[in-house]
Amino acid sequence: MTKVRPVLCNYINGEWREGSGDELETRNPSRTKEILARGQEATPDEVSQAIEAADRAYDEWRLTPAPKREEYFYRLLVKLGDPEDLNNAVVNDLAKGVTAECGKTLNEGRADVVEGIHMLRLVAAQGRRAIGEVMPSEIPEKFAYTERLPRGVTAVISPWNFPFAIPWWMIGPALMMGNTVDFKPAEQTALIGQRIVELCEGVGFPPGVINMVHGKATTGKALVGDPRVRSVLFTGSYEVGREIKMVCAQDDELDKLAVLETGSKSGLIALDDADLSLAADATYKSAFKTTGQRCVTGSIVYVPRQKAQHFTDLLMQYIEEHVRAGDPFDSETFMGPLIDEQGVEKVAFYNDLVRKAASKRGGKGVSILMDGEMDTSEGNFAEPFVYVVDRYDPDLRTMREEVFGPHLAIVLVDDADEAIRCFESAPYSLAMSVITQSLRYYEIFRKMRHRGLCYVNLPTIGAEVQLPFGGTRRSGAGMPSAADMFNHVSHPVAVTVNTGSEIKMAQGLK
Repeated sequence: MTKVRPVLCNYINGEWREGSGDELETRNPSRTKEILARGQEATPDEVSQAIEAADRAYDEWRLTPAPKREEYFYRLLVKLGDPEDLNNAVVNDLAKGVTAECGKTLNEGRADVVEGIHMLRLVAAQGRRAIGEVMPSEIPEKFAYTERLPRGVTAVISPWNFPFAIPWWMIGPALMMGNTVDFKPAEQTALIGQRIVELCEGVGFPPGVINMVHGKATTGKALVGDPRVRSVLFTGSYEVGREIKMVCAQDDELDKLAVLETGSKSGLIALDDADLSLAADATYKSAFKTTGQRCVTGSIVYVPRQKAQHFTDLLMQYIEEHVRAGDPFDSETFMGPLIDEQGVEKVAFYNDLVRKAASKRGGKGVSILMDGEMDTSEGNFAEPFVYVVDRYDPDLRTMREEVFGPHLAIVLVDDADEAIRCFESAPYSLAMSVITQSLRYYEIFRKMRHRGLCYVNLPTIGAEVQLPFGGTRRSGAGMPSAADMFNHVSHPVAVTVNTGSEIKMAQGLK
């Protein structure tokens, strides 16, 4: 009898293999009793096998000319087809998979897939670009050039909220620059992660060039801690990112790299000349797209005190008209479910903190406008939680900490300088937006000590792959992904050539 492999399997050295660790399953967050896929986690030994496969494949892959590596990505693009074609069956099927597994609305699920394809286009184009420079020398008979060399076996640990796009931000540049990859998708979206690897298998990537292991923290630790892994590309929480950085820092060699995109307390600043309708529009989209489960979610907005009532009225009108929670496959739905029970508990915890603050102050200083009702009878659904804070209070943890849900604070300020001080008091620097009708936004940027992604008259969401994506402080290591990832998965070396028949040294050295 032929043994049928479970839906979730590891992919090691070009072969699908059942895991032998703890049971693993993914569920539909909008119908939590519906199990989408089952399998078993990779054990540390199986992780080691995946790393060994990548290590063995590395020498041949790194010596494969970049235009030849490029061909695999063009095959992927052909397989995926035109992302703008609404009848594209491959894209639509992937979009439905994203929506089913992580709870995004179908429109957002499709946008996730389209963004992944856009990244693949950027990666493929890199194969025939110059990746070095010819540099002059002060000696006429000498010239020098630079080239970028791959770093080696690369661990890619991706998040669940962009399960198709973000893996390509990391896997694509890593492979194109000549690295081999061991990929661990988020356990909540393991099935979409597997679809990515199935696509790679379908276009003929050589065995060992890309491997995948399923699992949770134990699997991730086995990947990160292995000395054969020379780069770790991670998107996720600050706490896990910090652990990864510490492990990489303890490596016997100094060049083990951690490229991290972690937490955020992103937000918006409306200046006193802001178009308040535009500000309200940007705010509700920043706060509630993907049910507030984006690293760049704008969960706080700073508003001039004299404009507070008008802004709040407009914002509540936008929310009432547009923000509907429910089935993510329903075209009328704006917010799908929270990802899982832990996500529900976290949002409920932060909502309760605000409720307690409002109660303690007798309604003075903190006013709740929407109470964030939750319904977990069938799925992990939550309504928006919206409140006004009359004066920024650093002791109220929601001012400084990431909620990762539909939770929005409207903080009143006297002027832009106060808004900057409050914004920077949170230990994150990932995304911000300034709403203004003048060039004063630049003065805001200039005054800030720390900046990540900057927007003007836009939401804090909607990044494009041809731009760097990342932040600093607790938001990341200052090494952005997407377009900038090519620089982090390779390192520059200088080659100096003497064309003369004798040695002449620079700086007058004899």
